[in-house]
Amino acid sequence: RQEFDEDGRLLFEHSDPIAETEEERTNEAETHLSCGSGLATVGCSKETAEEFRRAISIDPSASEAYIRLALTYRRLGLFGDCINTLRTLLEIDPYHKHAHFNLAIIQIITGNRREAESAHRMLEGIDERYAQELRTILDSSVSNRQSPGG
Repeated sequence: RQEFDEDGRLLFEHSDPIAETEEERTNEAETHLSCGSGLATVGCSKETAEEFRRAISIDPSASEAYIRLALTYRRLGLFGDCINTLRTLLEIDPYHKHAHFNLAIIQIITGNRREAESAHRMLEGIDERYAQELRTILDSSVSNRQSPGG
């Protein structure tokens, strides 16, 4: 955009920045995802979470970033944040098998068996292998609670 005075002299010129392409955003999000994964291997959980949040802010459809962020929150003991992250991913992709599976696991950890059973029912219609694995964990968590000293 250019603006001129009444004599036709250029007063100023302004150009809008070119919007990032989808590919550039995806690449930038993947860079943060990779950086977060590297930080996770050396045990920097808070920094890891920040990198995964950056990846999500750049590419809100980056499902892998949501899963890794949720697992990082779980490792940090931030169970509410873990649950919220997985639920956000399920709003984006209601059939994401890893999100349902991990949500069930965190529900078992936090003692919400009803929600874990609900996730199991959803998984049955999405991925039978994951549903069977979750059923094994659910059954194991019941037997562990019922065993003496457990």
